[in-house]
Amino acid sequence: MSGISGEITENGITTCNLTDYDGSTKYVVSADISAAGWKFSCAMNTEELYRDVTNIIIIFLVLIPVIIVIAAIIFRTVVKGSFKALGTVSEAAEVMTRGDLSVKFDYSADDEIGSVCRIIEQTNNTLRKYVNDISTHLDEMSHGDFTHAVPLDYTGDFAPIKASLNHIISELGGVFSDINDAAAVYSGARNVSQGAASLAESASKQTSLVDEISGEVASTDKIINDNVKLTDNARELSGSTSCMAEQGNAQMKELLNAIAHIRSTSEKIQEINGTIGDIAFQTNILALNASIEAARAGAAGKQPHDSRNSSRF
Repeated sequence: MSGISGEITENGITTCNLTDYDGSTKYVVSADISAAGWKFSCAMNTEELYRDVTNIIIIFLVLIPVIIVIAAIIFRTVVKGSFKALGTVSEAAEVMTRGDLSVKFDYSADDEIGSVCRIIEQTNNTLRKYVNDISTHLDEMSHGDFTHAVPLDYTGDFAPIKASLNHIISELGGVFSDINDAAAVYSGARNVSQGAASLAESASKQTSLVDEISGEVASTDKIINDNVKLTDNARELSGSTSCMAEQGNAQMKELLNAIAHIRSTSEKIQEINGTIGDIAFQTNILALNASIEAARAGAAGKQPHDSRNSSRF
């Protein structure tokens, strides 16, 4: 051996490089066996030793680029999928910002992005539930139904919305109830007003009817007065008709009493008018009979007994 170099370790193991007689370099490891007084050595050609190390290094140098390429492909695939999922989440969030809560999430992986998608979808479902509930109650109020309070449990910052909506339903229900009561009062007052107008119209018609009756009574009075005058004239023409005149006066008194009765009882005015007409007719006949009797008396002399009989007829 032409040369030796190496080191002694703490535990008595010696390592060194030896140059053999053939010029090859060997790597030697020596150790003392103190119990037996022996020395153990092991030598290995450095070229063979380094050849294995070199092969391992070459393998690593070849595998490292392959591993880098594979890692890059995997990273790109994962990142691309993540970006695609993030794009889906971004599009869904943008749709929600426009007020469209019907969006659906197709990403269901069990990772952070999937967790974010599920949280956003749950938030979207909660918002849609609140919006549908508010829309339902507003539709009921638009049709005049203020009897249903909000039964849905609004959580978090949405709780004041539920309280405000219930307050609006209660207040508007009271207002419309008062309006309905006022409308009922107005309808009743209108009916009373129409009844009063109808009563006034009926009273006006009754007044007109009374005026007409008064006119008829006045006309009847005139006729009676004329009949009285005719009776007086008949009495003057014939003294023999005194009994007939007295009878006529009695009938006139009855007629006057009938007229007074007509004035006091307007309900029987039509019957009284008929009675007056009958009496007037009889009076005219009496006057006519008196005139005839007077003419007969003037022609044939006074015959009181026969004249009375004619008057009775």
